[in-house]
Amino acid sequence: MEKKCIAFLFVLMFGFLFKPNQAKAQLETIPTGSYIIDMGIVPQTIGNGLKPYGLAYHLVRFENVPIKWSINPNKVKDGTDFIYNGYEFKGGPFIIPANFRNTKIDSIISAWNTLGVVGVTTTSDINVPVYRTLTFFPTWTLDDGSGGKVIPYFGNSGIPADAYKFNETQLLNCCDDVFILPHSDPTWGTHSNLFYWNAAIADGGCEGWIWSACHGVSVLEAIVGPGGEKMNFLSNDPGTVDFGDHDGGTMPYSYDHPTEPFMQFMDILDGATENGSEQIYLPITTWRPSTKIGVYDPDHPDVPSLSQGPAAKVAFGHAFGDVNRGQVMFEGGHSHDNGAESELVAAQRVFFNFCFLAPAKSTPEITSHNIPLVVQSGEVLNLTATATAASTAGVTYEWFDVCGGSFNNAYIQSPIYTAPIVTEATPCGITVRATDECGRVGFLSQEVTVVPAPEPPVANADNDTTPPYLPVDVDVLDNDTDINLDPLTVTGFVGSPTIPGEGTFSINPDGTVRFTPDPTFTGTSSIDYIVCDTTSRCDTGTVSILVAYPDSDGDGITDDVDVDDDNDGILDTDYYGGTDPSADDDND
Repeated sequence: MEKKCIAFLFVLMFGFLFKPNQAKAQLETIPTGSYIIDMGIVPQTIGNGLKPYGLAYHLVRFENVPIKWSINPNKVKDGTDFIYNGYEFKGGPFIIPANFRNTKIDSIISAWNTLGVVGVTTTSDINVPVYRTLTFFPTWTLDDGSGGKVIPYFGNSGIPADAYKFNETQLLNCCDDVFILPHSDPTWGTHSNLFYWNAAIADGGCEGWIWSACHGVSVLEAIVGPGGEKMNFLSNDPGTVDFGDHDGGTMPYSYDHPTEPFMQFMDILDGATENGSEQIYLPITTWRPSTKIGVYDPDHPDVPSLSQGPAAKVAFGHAFGDVNRGQVMFEGGHSHDNGAESELVAAQRVFFNFCFLAPAKSTPEITSHNIPLVVQSGEVLNLTATATAASTAGVTYEWFDVCGGSFNNAYIQSPIYTAPIVTEATPCGITVRATDECGRVGFLSQEVTVVPAPEPPVANADNDTTPPYLPVDVDVLDNDTDINLDPLTVTGFVGSPTIPGEGTFSINPDGTVRFTPDPTFTGTSSIDYIVCDTTSRCDTGTVSILVAYPDSDGDGITDDVDVDDDNDGILDTDYYGGTDPSADDDND
């Protein structure tokens, strides 16, 4: 049976600068106008399955737009993450929040739509499980000798070439996020630095992440240093079976851990991984208890004769089971471009899921700030933010807003911000970016509403009519306004509410104004009412009531002198003694 090789990709959790494997999906309300990127279309294509990673990368890196990653923590393989308008979204959808959309962002989305990205703008609020909010992006370091094998993945996703670089393993430092080691023959002499670079920062390492594939995996797992240092990151001693000593896998493969971020893809990756010198991995004894096997062969011919198994296509976990070390992923196969298009998309999605999370722990995180939710027009504020990072010595800050405000110095930790002048409530957003000495960027964007400077409400005149014998209620606040959007209340009247010979004005519990006319009054009665906002700023308006007899039957004779109010030929006095209200409105 042909030997197979697949690079394994490890994934940590996606998110808003949380430490890997700490965050759990939380239910969040996604507002109307947000854009859901559909990651679950079947069949998967390069356009609908890989280009979304390019769009997400572009928005986070260049536009400071956070991306919500929705994963249902209880789903099965290819299960539903959430339902919107009767449609089941699957595959770990990305969501662009409404408050970060504008003409520029919408044009960027449209451009990616032409490349195959599919999505929908929400027309109502929706509650979805959010696994993480992505506010950072990775820098890939490719093995100087073999890393070029993954370059087509970047082309498929649309992620630009300046997102990755080539370097020798021995030159890795704490400014490198994730190291890519495809088909390769590593030795202690050429790749020993992975052992130290992956170690905990507290132990002098960088907690770097490692993704490896093809026979680079079994060779890497077998390395032993001169001091007894072992590099069997994911398997127990003495490592994995050498790529030349075991058979390939037998399709179809089995899938597990459907709620893990790195397992967010649709259908299968089987065919994409059936190439190269090592397509599957077997531990000589067992995998470490902390190692998770995402894809495996349940009936591999060399299990249990050569290995206790399971035979893994995709395996991932913290190196040596130490949560303070970086994550490692193995993905079987050589180039991940065999089989159907949907299979190569699945295999490459595993790669991007893993790598997107690599800088989660090292990227600066904005842990505190004092950006308010509402600011007044022209208001001057002393803003500040604090970022935490693996190294805070070289952290720099940069501030932005999207509504025309200004900073006295946008490049310091605590600037003075002057809000724009507005004449109506205006949506805005203030963003602070923190950049470490390696160039890693983390940001926080706060939705803000800019309201006009406090002004009193405007009370507008109200008019209504009523017969002499009926009181009338008027909603005087209905046409009154407040530029600051403050709630309004009718607090009283100017002068006495009782007008001799005309009637009495009063305020109902619901805030409407009632006028009760005297029985014999006809004409217009008016009074000035007082309306106030929550800041005790007030205005007065006039409510006028015309008291007049109606002409119920429209015959030109008002009801007070019309002996047949409804003009049906029956005198009002003949209706139940002149008391039927349907025919004798004025009781004459």
